[in-house]
Amino acid sequence: MSRIHFSIKCPFAAAAIMLPAHAYAQEDQQDDNVIIVTGDRIVGSVQTSVQPIEELREDDINALGASSVADVLAAISPQTSSGRGRGGGMPITLLNGQRISSFRELRDLPPEAILRVQVFPEEVAVQYGFRPDQRVVNFILKDGFASASGEIETGSPEAGGYTRNEFEANFTTIGKSTRLNLNAEYERSGPLTQNERGIIADSTDDRFDFDGDINAFRTLRPATERIEVNGTYTKLIGPQTNLSVNANYQVLDSSSLLGLPSANLTLPGTSPFSVTGVDSIISRYFTSPRPLAREGQQHTANFGLSFNSRIGSWRYALSSDYGRVDSGTRTNRNADFSELQAALFAGTANPFAPDFGNNLQFLPSDITDSVSDELNLRNSLSGTLFDIPSGAVQLTVGANYGRQSIDSRSIRSNVEALSKLTRNIFSGTVNIELPLIDRNLGPLGFLGEFAVNGNIGITDLSDFGQLFDYTAGVRWSPTKGLTFTASAIGDENAPAIAQLGAPILTTPNAVFFDFARNETVLIDLISGGNPLLSAESRRDLKLGVNWAPAKIDNLNLQLEYFRNRSKNTTAAFPLLTPEIEAAFASRVVRRANGELVSVDGRPVNFAEENSQRIRWGASFSGQLSKEPER
Repeated sequence: MSRIHFSIKCPFAAAAIMLPAHAYAQEDQQDDNVIIVTGDRIVGSVQTSVQPIEELREDDINALGASSVADVLAAISPQTSSGRGRGGGMPITLLNGQRISSFRELRDLPPEAILRVQVFPEEVAVQYGFRPDQRVVNFILKDGFASASGEIETGSPEAGGYTRNEFEANFTTIGKSTRLNLNAEYERSGPLTQNERGIIADSTDDRFDFDGDINAFRTLRPATERIEVNGTYTKLIGPQTNLSVNANYQVLDSSSLLGLPSANLTLPGTSPFSVTGVDSIISRYFTSPRPLAREGQQHTANFGLSFNSRIGSWRYALSSDYGRVDSGTRTNRNADFSELQAALFAGTANPFAPDFGNNLQFLPSDITDSVSDELNLRNSLSGTLFDIPSGAVQLTVGANYGRQSIDSRSIRSNVEALSKLTRNIFSGTVNIELPLIDRNLGPLGFLGEFAVNGNIGITDLSDFGQLFDYTAGVRWSPTKGLTFTASAIGDENAPAIAQLGAPILTTPNAVFFDFARNETVLIDLISGGNPLLSAESRRDLKLGVNWAPAKIDNLNLQLEYFRNRSKNTTAAFPLLTPEIEAAFASRVVRRANGELVSVDGRPVNFAEENSQRIRWGASFSGQLSKEPER
């Protein structure tokens, strides 16, 4: 694919204020043998004793060649993905060491505004009131930064296919007490049809008489048009107290081609247009009145608010996020051939005439409409519970509320079905970290640092009852830069409300490979929610080691082992092999001759899923040569 990319960025001002650890040293003039070193954490860093897995500085970030924070996060995804559970989820993102309402608050910020990026293991997530199955990424911003940028991107294949164009404008300003980020995007891409990729009609199509390429009327990817605006404003309203507001709106239109209307019509032998004088079947595609198509539109609105403050020596965080998605689709069904067939029986229609079937009417379209709402409120309070000789006992308490609802309507073959589901979620968590050994205190200091931590949570779902989760872990650092960790988690998860109650949608003429008959066929593919899904239970074990050699700056080595065991996992319907078909026989419909007619691809529960993983990695950043002397 050829791609042209234009980017204009105009930084008005860029100044960083950074106070690194061991920032300055003072010599006691009264005693030449004593050096007092006073150090503070970098402003905006995560206050934790857990060592970062990865830490990127300004030069490292610039070397990524990213155009936004979202691009930076994508570039370091191997370090931010979790091996717990089934992995693959988004990490938890922090801004200047504080919780935010959602990733939308910082995703459009320019990389030039980032001072440092810190990546922490899953154990840090519970310290912010989250589940311990996601890694934590902290973005530290510069102070005194402003920029405006515009970006134009266009791309198209060298031969055949669609074109894609994107326009984006961004404005960012970061002051001592305020931060503002505004971003607007427009994206449009054309359709990609099967004939543009050289796909040849399958054997099913050979039965139909059609003078043309049927693959020109089927899209591999739809034509789309998207408009999105995103804005975030943050205000420092007091000492160590800030309020942040985010708003986002997006409109997405899509259009797909699903083939041509088709029919098997009977031409009686008594018809004056019969060549054989006996009844025969005429299989025909029709270009009139138009190809089968699916039109879709989706409106998405989001609003987020976050508040961070100090209550004495304790850190309080409140984050809320509301999202509403209004989507609808209209799918053309096949044409109504009843009048055409009646005319063939009456002998008044010539099936070989050029205008045969020009006056066809479509059957009523299949329609789906759905509105989903999601509200999340999170509260957390964390700080030092009390001090013991080996250090401070840290406690984090969280109380959360969530509400999810989906209201859907579907009309299939003129039959209307309504679905309305609502879920209220109340949850609470308690996390405690207890340092048992400090390398600088007590008779066991030669062992290094040793700490244990635990987390327990309970979630009450209005449609599923109570779910429990727990975490127990140990951390041992025999020497600075070397850390061993071990943790076990157990939790229960309910299927997503969309997996339970999404509107049922039938896609006609879906291209599907039938393993049982070793052929590609066109079928009715059913998608949507499955209200019979069960809750999942999971048990995970993690062992890890992280080493940052003191003599080699910016080198970090990691080795991790994960064992995951899950029961009643919810998953998309798997590949339809003969074995899967035997297990889910009710999901498949075939004709008497064995030809595949339809597949119900809605989500299913798997009885058990087990996995073991070993993940290792090394990261190093720095200059390969010294800068030339001036």
